[in-house]
Amino acid sequence: MDINMDLDILKKKIAKYKKNNEGRSQKFNKETLTPFRVCAEIVSAIIVGLLIGSAIDKLVGTQSAFKIICLILGCIASFRTIYKLAIPK
Repeated sequence: MDINMDLDILKKKIAKYKKNNEGRSQKFNKETLTPFRVCAEIVSAIIVGLLIGSAIDKLVGTQSAFKIICLILGCIASFRTIYKLAIPK
């Protein structure tokens, strides 16, 4: 096959692809990112709660009292944020 023929075929395929995808946005919209944000809220709250609780436990000298308290507070904060996402303004 001739290289010019291959380039013509490739150009036609690119043109067809562009024509079929006109008007489609390549950006992520709010609805696409919401599940990822919910997961990030839950995971980050648990991790931050455990880290802060561990640091306080180390400073005070307790075994796991503050770790549990901060974990519970982190979970409450994450579910509060998720509730705000779910309820329209």
